[in-house]
Amino acid sequence: MLPCIRMSFRQTPLAARCSVASAAVLAACLLPATPAFARNYDLGAPNGLPSVSCNGTAANDRAAPKGLGRCSVLTMTTIYQTRDGSTNNPTTIPVDSVVYAVTLRLGRLADSKRCIKTKVVRVREKRGGRWVYVNKRVCATYDVFNEKTYFDTSFGFRGSRVRVAVLRTMPKRCLKSKIARVRVKQGSRWVYVNKRVCAVYDKASALKKAVSVSPVLYLDHWFGRTVTIPLASTISVKKGDILGLSVDSYAPILPLAATNPSDRWRASRPGSFKPTLAIDPDTKKAPDPCVPKFGVIFQQTSLMSPNRIGDFRCSYSGVPGVQFKLITATGLN
Repeated sequence: MLPCIRMSFRQTPLAARCSVASAAVLAACLLPATPAFARNYDLGAPNGLPSVSCNGTAANDRAAPKGLGRCSVLTMTTIYQTRDGSTNNPTTIPVDSVVYAVTLRLGRLADSKRCIKTKVVRVREKRGGRWVYVNKRVCATYDVFNEKTYFDTSFGFRGSRVRVAVLRTMPKRCLKSKIARVRVKQGSRWVYVNKRVCAVYDKASALKKAVSVSPVLYLDHWFGRTVTIPLASTISVKKGDILGLSVDSYAPILPLAATNPSDRWRASRPGSFKPTLAIDPDTKKAPDPCVPKFGVIFQQTSLMSPNRIGDFRCSYSGVPGVQFKLITATGLN
């Protein structure tokens, strides 16, 4: 048996070389001896991780109407996938398992400075033993694209960091109750009594609770790559739980557009958020508070610790570039 080595998974060159194989080897250290009837499996993105939208160049990422038009980045929220092609709820746990790694396909965010106009100037240079004036071409105008700096300054100066979150569905909220006659057994006979029951549920609300989260994973070092990151400590999950990704800063894991019109994912958003505009200038209707252009992406709603509850009423198109690696819990206890 290979010796188990304690490792740090913060941004280190060692973690950069972690592959699916190395993640599985690490799982052997973190988990008890695995019986033959336990199995490894992936959860999420069943049709493969999609191409992400950001490549770190001004030509791609800075587009109409202005700034970051072709670079879609996840910010300050917790997400989970609800549909990928013909697969519904692709990150819902099918059987009691243990999460030991996560695979992320990350876009590239970078600052760039490119010369777009030059000019000729007279400069003084030393040639041999004397100083002379010569003509020299220098840059007159730079195109500065501070993409990485923009996200760092806009979302907390902490760089890109995430946690794996285990979500559990909460009961729907009751908006209106009523008194109803119900039949109950008292002693040896059945009687009818008055009982208050819910008449109207909040169907728009989709409350979920983070029952556990992983240690923080730092992503800056892996921008522009697909990387499998082992978790510093494994997470036990129950059948019916949902695996999501919590981002308290930002993470470039979103495609520019959905490859399939039915692809969807949900994000936690503040229930009290209201756009400042009365009418959406594009649709000429009341603004949707879930639409990013109205500022909801700057509201911190990520579930970064256990027992926090999020409202996942906002749904978006596409498939985030995240996939979870698990091993069934059968026989591990």
